[in-house]
Amino acid sequence: MNTSPLLPVVHVRLNRVLALRIVLFSSLVAVLITLAQLWDDYSVDIGQLHDQQRYIATSYVDTLEASVWTVNEDLIRSQVQGIARLPGISFVQVRSTTGKQWQAGEGRQEQLIETAIELKHSYLDNRPVVVGRLVLQSDLWPVYQSLAHKGLQILLFNSLKTFLVASFILLLVRRLVTKPLAQIADHFDARPHERLQLNRHPPGRSDEIDLLAAQLVGSYGRMTQSNLSLLESERRLAAALSDRERLLRLETGFKEALEIKVSERTRELQETVRQLKKTQAELIERERLASLGRMVAGLAHEINTPLGVSLTVTSALDRQRDLLREKVESGALKRSELEQFVRDLDEGGALLQQSLARTADLVGNFKRVAVDHGSAQRRGFELSRALEDLIETLRPMLLAGRHELVLHCPPGIFLDSYPSSLAQVLTNLVSNAVVHGFEGMQQGRIEVRVEPSGTDMVGIFFSDNGRGIATELQRHIFDPFVSSRQNNGGTGLGLHIVHNIVTGLLGGTVSVHSHLGQGTVFLIRIRTHPEPLGELAEHGIA
Repeated sequence: MNTSPLLPVVHVRLNRVLALRIVLFSSLVAVLITLAQLWDDYSVDIGQLHDQQRYIATSYVDTLEASVWTVNEDLIRSQVQGIARLPGISFVQVRSTTGKQWQAGEGRQEQLIETAIELKHSYLDNRPVVVGRLVLQSDLWPVYQSLAHKGLQILLFNSLKTFLVASFILLLVRRLVTKPLAQIADHFDARPHERLQLNRHPPGRSDEIDLLAAQLVGSYGRMTQSNLSLLESERRLAAALSDRERLLRLETGFKEALEIKVSERTRELQETVRQLKKTQAELIERERLASLGRMVAGLAHEINTPLGVSLTVTSALDRQRDLLREKVESGALKRSELEQFVRDLDEGGALLQQSLARTADLVGNFKRVAVDHGSAQRRGFELSRALEDLIETLRPMLLAGRHELVLHCPPGIFLDSYPSSLAQVLTNLVSNAVVHGFEGMQQGRIEVRVEPSGTDMVGIFFSDNGRGIATELQRHIFDPFVSSRQNNGGTGLGLHIVHNIVTGLLGGTVSVHSHLGQGTVFLIRIRTHPEPLGELAEHGIA
């Protein structure tokens, strides 16, 4: 036997574990069987007590009812004592409705089974009359004592049986399992290359342990061969690791070079993006100034008519004045001529005043809109008044094509927002409709309808009856540099500016719905009190 400290520890541990588990399992089974048998006995005993009380109720109630009715105390006392002597009855009590009672045995308050029966007697008209009450008690303590005695007997018997079975099993395990395993361990520890002979059975009667020993011998030979192969594999792995380290050094150098190139390329791209943003900002500003220039050109064309009328009236009045002076100096002035001059002077003054008032209105509207275009100051304003002033400055853009612009805006809608940015949005939409929607058309119609939307939103519906927008173009209509006239000088930034201003500075949303040949509708929803968005947003290029 090998004296290695490992084998005795394993041998003793296996026996101890087997013994402990066998005892625990057998004890658990014994306890469960005992509890099941005790529960069955308890149910039988309780059932017998109930049966006994039901038997008394059917056998003695009639005589007790008659005795209580006739108040035959001797008979009642005799009957109560007789019931108390019956098996399973520990206490009997009869109480009449007059308050008298007869009892036998010792009454308890717990650990009992109690049955109460009303005593009724039929009298004259056969109607039952309650004459008393019978109380039966069965003490459960004898039942518990009997169960405890039975349980102790069963546990003692099962414990003895468990001990004998466990001892027999341990002897078998020691002889058939643990001892051969110890022999196998000693063999591989001292003589692993020799043939293993356990000599446990006659030849030809090997069992699983013998098969295990044979398998272990074969496995040991294969493991020895595997160890040799493993040593060769380790040598090859060391060579591969050396190659891998060389490759890693090459990869590290390549990564460093690549990072340098990526860093340089990133700086170039950042500079390109910065230049693109600068160019985009310049184009947006140029688009803003272009829209303001179109307004100035339209205003100049619109002012030309009242100013021309004023010059014509002034020239006519100058001629009338010179003619009147000549006649006054010659003394040939007639009263009718003086009255005619006064009438002409009144008519000319009225026409001159009307033309100059029209000019002043146009200039005033342009000044208000131009001031808003030149700065993005936040202020409170009435939406209907601001839109009316804006539309007056935009009408000259529509004269060439005799287009019509109609505004529907209820009064009393006040905003604390950016009127210049809102004017930029509508100016771009009108310009977009005239240039793109009404291309090749006369007498187009633009309608701007304003409706409150909720408590803090305003909806602006901008529609035209122009050519419409192709479906594939609508998906990118608000992207920068998207235009149907890029080959004809279009920048493609007008609607991009509209989208940026509405969704950024004005805190709203914008969408487009259009079909070719059926016009276009822009649905804009803006806040009445948008949140401040910083300097970039305040300039409408957020």
